[in-house]
Amino acid sequence: MKEKFALLCAAFSLLAGCTGPIAESVGEPAQASPFTVAAAEPIRELQQMKSITSTPAGVYLTENMVSNRNTILYYIEADTAFMHPLCGDTACSHNSESCPAWFPDGKNVFLLADGETLYVAQADYDQRQRSNARETDEFPLTIWACSLDGQTRTQIFSQSIRQPVETQGKQDYPMPAGSLYYDGSYFYADLINYFTDEEIFIRIDPVTGQYEPVQHPGEAAEQAIEGSSYGYIQGVTGGYLVLCCYTKQGDIANCWVSADGSTVFRIDQEIQGSSAYGSDALYWLNTQETGSTQIMRLAPGEQEPQLYGELQELTARPYDEEDWRLSSTDPFRYAPYMLELDCLDNVIVTDYGGQEAQSWLCLPGGKTMPCALHTYRYTSEDTSLGTLAAAGDKLLTALRTEVYSPFIIDYSGEPSLENSYLWQYAFISREDYENQTPGYQLVQRAD
Repeated sequence: MKEKFALLCAAFSLLAGCTGPIAESVGEPAQASPFTVAAAEPIRELQQMKSITSTPAGVYLTENMVSNRNTILYYIEADTAFMHPLCGDTACSHNSESCPAWFPDGKNVFLLADGETLYVAQADYDQRQRSNARETDEFPLTIWACSLDGQTRTQIFSQSIRQPVETQGKQDYPMPAGSLYYDGSYFYADLINYFTDEEIFIRIDPVTGQYEPVQHPGEAAEQAIEGSSYGYIQGVTGGYLVLCCYTKQGDIANCWVSADGSTVFRIDQEIQGSSAYGSDALYWLNTQETGSTQIMRLAPGEQEPQLYGELQELTARPYDEEDWRLSSTDPFRYAPYMLELDCLDNVIVTDYGGQEAQSWLCLPGGKTMPCALHTYRYTSEDTSLGTLAAAGDKLLTALRTEVYSPFIIDYSGEPSLENSYLWQYAFISREDYENQTPGYQLVQRAD
């Protein structure tokens, strides 16, 4: 079963309501925009919608309001480092459906900036999981085309996907599985019935507002890899869906598949070390007999991998099945080194072989340096927890979290004390980041 795409987890309590309805069609804004915005690069190949997207002028992201489990859509301006709810009404307090930045409980929000348009998708995963769910509940998916300044939005799709699957004498309906995509012309949604694991892949026409089931990319992968069974979609690389398949021998056979299933590139490389899929290629680690570790790169359609970089400094050995068992008792001795990608697709390799984790930033061209501005551990206020998005020549990072414990009303209607985490965001210039020079500009939140 697929993992649901996790929203950026944070909390932000807002008490009062919006003062008026938002515009439901694109038109002239009623007032001057309070935001500085700029057009994004036009979408020309398949991309995955996520809970964060950016333009040269700023970053759009969502945060959960733990106090009432609703979601707010924010815009962070790169020039001012100011974080606003994406609502063009300066008198709005952002806590009702009349606000374009507010999304109710149970709704997961996905974003993608395309030119002068911000696409926002809202999918309800949780109806079946609620204690008051009914057998007639459906799973609606809604998509809007919004102005980048939050002044207007147009609903371009809103339907409950009704492809019933017969289960024990009754009909169940699929829900979004956490995967939404857009290629500049069509939206695609990956749906799953959580009771039967039946999967459906649909294509949505934003012009007509209609959808149709199409061949699931997993079927194309199974046809291309003889004797395999489709596992799950891992993401998007170079305009192709990344699929994980399993062979009869229990091996993993990954491949890239076009959204229409017409093109399949099998990944025949043996990948034993840590790996990550970027926006344009697959990256992984190869340990050499000499003790060095190579970073390899393979793009869709390529037959042979390219050497991206090489590290001599790693002390930990590759992770294997035995390590999974031993790491629970001695996490430092049996810890792996891990490869991941920042928001620019630069490679970061973290070595857990010592008492303190050490990371290296590996830039194109073989330049490698200790990555002092990146860690998984909350060690200091001046250590980045990772880059999130690029806005012009600045990168948005998360520096740390602050813990607070608001009282909330849980699903049973009872008050509950729940710990929550509020991210502290900051911008850093690309130059400072690539030189590993701390020079953060803290993001200020709207009160």
